[in-house]
Amino acid sequence: NRRKIIPLVIVFGLFAILSNLTGIKITPNNIETSGLLTHIKPTTSIANTRSLAISVSGFVGGPIVGGFVGIIAGLHRVFQGNGGGLFYCFSSPIIGCLAGLSSKYLKHPGSLINPNRGFIAAAILEGIQLLFIAIFTPDGLNLIRIIALPMLILNSVGTFIFISTIHNTLTQEEQARAIQTHDVLSLATKTLPLLRTGLTPQHAQELATIIKRYTKVSAVSITDKKKILAHVGAGIDHHFPTHDVITELSLHVIETGKMAVAHN
Repeated sequence: NRRKIIPLVIVFGLFAILSNLTGIKITPNNIETSGLLTHIKPTTSIANTRSLAISVSGFVGGPIVGGFVGIIAGLHRVFQGNGGGLFYCFSSPIIGCLAGLSSKYLKHPGSLINPNRGFIAAAILEGIQLLFIAIFTPDGLNLIRIIALPMLILNSVGTFIFISTIHNTLTQEEQARAIQTHDVLSLATKTLPLLRTGLTPQHAQELATIIKRYTKVSAVSITDKKKILAHVGAGIDHHFPTHDVITELSLHVIETGKMAVAHN
């Protein structure tokens, strides 16, 4: 779905670029941390969380999202290195696509990849990135000895935390929906017997009381097309049974059949 893919690519693409800019600069002579790494020498390497952003984008959005985020991250890395590290244009999209493809086999339908599996998959994907660095970077083996362990730990643990956070958020949303569904079914069970015998003023008053208790709103008013049948809660001093439907908003809803909200 294009509406979902584009926002995910933009968000994770920005995350990947930010990772490029905030890494640790490694030169043949020393390791240094500094501000934003907008430009570096072609012979300089960066230890960062770029792979984390690419991998998670694939786990969340699939191979298309992961691939595009990888392209963004790789191109920015080449631009950042003044043309150096061209292999990132290939390794980063590969990692993103593999993350998206692996998530299809490591997750249940309609859910997100398990954080533990994400941890292992992220370590493997980071290993692929490190392999590219070892092969295509000058003095790559010495560089790998320095960055391999921290990069593997950082990106794997970061992926685990990121996916766990998303999992917890989705779980809370599902629980909230389950509670809402339960309340709606309970409300229907209590109100349907009243509605079967017709919406009389007495039944309307009972109905309004039940609805107010379940919805926790300030007031509930029930009308027919001409007058107020029942009112419970705030405004009872001027919204009471047998009065005409006095608000323009109420009349508008009756005429159009569409919900409207009063903000004051």
